[in-house]
Amino acid sequence: MGQEERKKDRFSEILEDVKAGEASLEDYRLEMESALPSSLLESMGAAAQAVVRYAAGEISLIKAESIARQQADLHPNHPFFFHMCMDYALQRGDERETDGYTALTKTKADRMEEVSGEDFIAGLDDVFLQRLSIIERADEDPFSVFTYLDGGSDHLLCHLLVEDILASESRLDVEVLELALQRADLIMPVVLAMLGELLQEMSPGDIPAGFVFLLRIIGQLKPVEALPVLAEALNVCISVPLHETVLALAKTGSAYPDQVSKEMRRLVINPAYGEARLGAIEVLGLLRDVPGNLQFLIDELQGLEPEDEFYRDMFTFLVSAILASSRDEAYRSIDAALEHHRPYLDTRTIYLTMQYARKRGPTKAGALFDVILDEDIRDLRDLYLPPQAAAVRRTLTLAREDALKKAMLENLPTLAEVEEKLRTGRDEPCPCGSGKRFRRCCMDDLLEIRELLLAREEGEGPYSDA
Repeated sequence: MGQEERKKDRFSEILEDVKAGEASLEDYRLEMESALPSSLLESMGAAAQAVVRYAAGEISLIKAESIARQQADLHPNHPFFFHMCMDYALQRGDERETDGYTALTKTKADRMEEVSGEDFIAGLDDVFLQRLSIIERADEDPFSVFTYLDGGSDHLLCHLLVEDILASESRLDVEVLELALQRADLIMPVVLAMLGELLQEMSPGDIPAGFVFLLRIIGQLKPVEALPVLAEALNVCISVPLHETVLALAKTGSAYPDQVSKEMRRLVINPAYGEARLGAIEVLGLLRDVPGNLQFLIDELQGLEPEDEFYRDMFTFLVSAILASSRDEAYRSIDAALEHHRPYLDTRTIYLTMQYARKRGPTKAGALFDVILDEDIRDLRDLYLPPQAAAVRRTLTLAREDALKKAMLENLPTLAEVEEKLRTGRDEPCPCGSGKRFRRCCMDDLLEIRELLLAREEGEGPYSDA
C-alpha cells in the first residue's frame, strides 16, 4: 500500500480514535492534507469536530448526526460520511436506517476501490462488518431505495435513489425514474454534488453509465443551479455523456436562456477550454433565438485564427451553429467567412460549407432544438436509443466524437499487445516508461482500447468492421 493510500485509510479509524482520545484532529488534518481535496478535508474536519463535541457532551447526538448528513450531501461519492451516519443511526437504535447507511457505505467504497484501488472497507470496525454481513444475506435488496421507503429518512432515501440511478447500466427502471421525478426537489442537490465529484475524481472512461441518466433527468427538470456542473461536464466528458451534456444545457437554456447563453459565451472566448468550446458553440446554436447569440457566433467566426489548436473544428461548429438560424445575415456571414478562411481549410470542409450555405433552409441543428424540447424523459430510459430515435436527436458533438473514435481505431495496437500490457500490476511501473504507477498512467486508456477492439472483433457497435 502506497503512502497516499495509508493517509486515506487513516480516516476509517477516526471515530474510535477520537472517542478514545488517541487521535488529534490537527495531526489528522495535516496527515490527510496532501492526499485529499481541501473541500473534502474541511468537511471531514467539520464531521470529526462534531464527534469530539458530541463525545464531550457539548452537542446532542441529533446535532452531530445532522452535521454528518450535511457533509454527506456535499460529498456523496465518498463513504466516509455515510459510515458516520451509520454509526449515529445505530446509536439511535434505528435498525432500518443503520442498514441503509451500511449499504451506502459499501456501495461508495466499492466505487472508490474500483477507481483508486483503495480498500476502505478493510479498515472499518467489526460492528460495520457484522452489519454488512447481515444485510448482504437479507432476502430483500438492501442496496435499493425501495427497501427503505417505509422506514427511512429523506436523507437516506435521496442518496439511495441517486445510487440506484447510477447503478443503471443499459436501462433505467421505470419505478426508479418516477420516484426520482416525485422527489426531484429533494434529490437535485445530491445529484449535482454527485456529478461534480465524479467529474473531479474519475477519468472519463471510469464514469458509470448511470451518469447519462442523471444528465437526462437534469435536462427534464432544467434546474439553473445545474449550470456550473454542466459546464464542467462539457470540459471533461467524452462520447455519449458529452452529447447528453450538450442537450441538457440546451434544455436548461430553454428555461434560463440568458444565464446559459452567458456561461456558454464565456467558455467559447477562452482558448484554455479547448475542445469544450465546441460543445458550447453548439449549445449557443441551439439557443439561436436568444438575443445576441447569433451575432456573437458571427463575430467569433470572423475573428477565428488559423493558429487555434482546434481551428477546423471551430470553423465547422460555428458554421453549423450560425446556419441553424436560417437568417439572411447568417448566410452572408458564412459567405464572407468562407472567402476569408478558404486558404486555411481542407477541400472537404470547403465543399460541405458551400453545400450547407446553398440550401438556404433549416439545417439539422436548426430542427434539433424543437425535437429535444419535446422529449419526455420516460422515452429516454434506454442508454442507447433505437437507431431512428437516436438519429433524430444526434448532435454535431456526437458525430465528431464518433469520428474521433473511428480514427483512433485505425491506429490501435493489436488486442494481444493491449492484453500483454494489461497484465501489469496496478501499482507496478507503467509499461510506457513514464515512471508512474500503471493505474495512475495508461491503465484506463488501455482498458478502453481493449473494449473497442473486442467490440470490433465481435462485430458490435458503430466501430465494428461489419
